[in-house]
Amino acid sequence: MAKRPQKPPILPGKVGKIHGPTIPMSQEKWIGRIVVEWSKLEGALDDMVWLFLDLAMEFGRPVTATMDATFKLKILRKLAEVCCDSLLLDYLCELYDRIDFIREDRNFIVHGSWGRVMPENIPIALSLRPKHTPSTVVAETFPQERMREIHEAIMDVKWRLLWTFEAAAASRQRARQQFPGWIPMPLPNRWGQTD
Repeated sequence: MAKRPQKPPILPGKVGKIHGPTIPMSQEKWIGRIVVEWSKLEGALDDMVWLFLDLAMEFGRPVTATMDATFKLKILRKLAEVCCDSLLLDYLCELYDRIDFIREDRNFIVHGSWGRVMPENIPIALSLRPKHTPSTVVAETFPQERMREIHEAIMDVKWRLLWTFEAAAASRQRARQQFPGWIPMPLPNRWGQTD
């Protein structure tokens, strides 16, 4: 498993220190960019699930439509274990670890309540995180440099995932040849006899 990069510590929420319900327009643009790129990344995760399961979009969409990113990553890990050689498996698992790490930041950004820390005017997101007690509010600062890094990380893993599609398809094809599938059984006729 890849080592997770260090991120800023989670801060306990302090009611008197956070001012202003609004954040700068530049911060809203970064939030929007992250949301847009994450949706493209999730689309690539869908495509990868469909590729491993050999499903056309009209059959794959009902399978992945109600899955969140966490569940898609769990399924992709299991499918990669079945289909991929050790080199591709290691690469994909490391990529899935990075996506999962970024997912935590993305969720905080998308679901957090935004404000600013004064006098520094640093954008901050407050959240009731499930990892803490129900009465604990935690906060993370998201200066523009950190938002840029998260955005670039999402784009990087998205392109790395897309670049593996051809290798994953070839790997799945080899796995299909190795495990040809089920043997069709003759169906009984209406009198209960088989041909």
